[in-house]
Amino acid sequence: APWRDTGGQALGATADLLGLNGPDAATTAMGNFQATPGYQWQLGQGLRAVDAGAAASGMLRSGATLKAEQTFGSGLADQTFQQYYNNLAGISGQGLTAATGGASTAQTGANLAQGAGNTQGSIYGNLSTGLGNTANQLFSNPAVKSWLTSGSGGGTTAAPAFDPNLYGYG
Repeated sequence: APWRDTGGQALGATADLLGLNGPDAATTAMGNFQATPGYQWQLGQGLRAVDAGAAASGMLRSGATLKAEQTFGSGLADQTFQQYYNNLAGISGQGLTAATGGASTAQTGANLAQGAGNTQGSIYGNLSTGLGNTANQLFSNPAVKSWLTSGSGGGTTAAPAFDPNLYGYG
């Protein structure tokens, strides 16, 4: 669940960055990107390097220095934005994989439960068929028929003696 949830958040952030959820969401998403520690650190280090180079040549506050800072910032944003976007897409993909795995696990569980139910039903069906066949054989046996019908005279009749030869045991 945590992978699936995080993947969903990353997918939402990706859609926001692309402007799919409107301009306000895109502006917020871009602000979130620019506030990341990696972006802030790289921006600060790059601007210090540009300023140090300009100061060494005595052009710290010149138009050329401002242009160099702007060029650096744009290049960094392009490079870092692509990396940020790819990271979000990767996390979103992990969420998709987790969701797919969860669905697959649920389907496997359902298949196992269905198989167990089918097996149990088959066992009960086979048991019922066996008992029915046994009852048919018993009531089709001439000795049992005779014994059952011999009591119809109203009195009690003792069961006939067991004949092992009749059943193949003798």
